[in-house]
Amino acid sequence: MAVIGDEPAKQLDLFVAVLTQVSIKVDMASLEHPIFALKPTKSIRTYALGKDCEIKVIPSSAGCPTMDDKDILVYLASQIRAGFNSGLKVAPTIQVSAYDMLRSIGRSIGGADYRRLTVALTRLRGATIETRIKTGGVRQEQGFGLIDSWSMTTRDRFGSPRLRIRVSDWYFRAVEANEVLTVDEDYFALNGLSKRLYELVRKHLGSYQVVFKIDLEKLRHKSGSLNSPRRFKFEVRKIIDVAQENRISSQTDPWRDWLLSLNGSLFVAYRNDDSGRQLRAKDALKSLRS
Repeated sequence: MAVIGDEPAKQLDLFVAVLTQVSIKVDMASLEHPIFALKPTKSIRTYALGKDCEIKVIPSSAGCPTMDDKDILVYLASQIRAGFNSGLKVAPTIQVSAYDMLRSIGRSIGGADYRRLTVALTRLRGATIETRIKTGGVRQEQGFGLIDSWSMTTRDRFGSPRLRIRVSDWYFRAVEANEVLTVDEDYFALNGLSKRLYELVRKHLGSYQVVFKIDLEKLRHKSGSLNSPRRFKFEVRKIIDVAQENRISSQTDPWRDWLLSLNGSLFVAYRNDDSGRQLRAKDALKSLRS
């Protein structure tokens, strides 16, 4: 029986995350909404969904959780979902090797990397997500966290630290209800705005949709970017160019399933198949004629 400290895993209601060949899963709520900051910040971030819905991210003194910090939750969600799919007993408290987690999310494994991991966990633990929703004349407010607790145990004879992380109830329920989407195996190779754009395209361009079009200003809002519209457009253009260069040179390409373009004030993603390429050609012809 797996143990942590001197207590059996069963008594602690632990899920020991040791599954391999796991599909990467991201919860749909954070795919849609900019809960995680693109860059380190200690500012309170507010995101409005029309006049009747608002999301506020209140950081601790350690700062707001970032897109890099989110990789930890993505790793945990992937293990939890794989556990459910395998018929295992799964719990909100997960025990995992810090070494395995860092390697799985594409990080180095030096001493500084373990220290950065604890800082990321502190940000995840300290953040509060508040929602305000008004429907039918009734206003509902709710506050919740991303993880409830974490601990890291290092024993000299074992070397690699072991983590015990308890995800919040709302996050566990979302993964349990399969409110997740599978993302590309190279998801962890992305960062910052490129990762956030990937998430939005993945959320809105599924198996049956051929194209996803969104105004750049709305995209800037949904991405959580704090840059000016001009700077944001420049960064989006750079991401599109890098994706194209990687595809030509056969480098790591998380965007392999889609074709990206800028059409005036629109960001457009087409499915990378015959129907998507045909639609892109038609749109390009319309643009030339106009």
